[in-house]
Amino acid sequence: MNKKLSCFLCWLPLVLMILVCGPLMFISIGMDAGVIPEEVAVPILILLLLGSILFVVAVWGVMIWLIVKTVKNPTMDTGMKVAWGFGLYMLNVFAFPVYWFMHIKNE
Repeated sequence: MNKKLSCFLCWLPLVLMILVCGPLMFISIGMDAGVIPEEVAVPILILLLLGSILFVVAVWGVMIWLIVKTVKNPTMDTGMKVAWGFGLYMLNVFAFPVYWFMHIKNE
């Protein structure tokens, strides 16, 4: 796979998380404070729901791709593969760019 595409895929879930969670937080605070009317907030919340579905699909897709890539990596020993598999599963959004910098960038 192209390094630029793999870099994009590794950063995509983190960017989507920021793009979905940031506005969601501000809209919920604005609705609680009465600054944002419900008529304005509901369509935005529906778009953010669609964005969160895209975020979940991106996380699972990239996580499965990187775990398979880790298992097939002949330069890693078994302990390192287990550690990376666990890290990619538990810290997924934050571990994806680290894995890219440590293993995919230098291929």
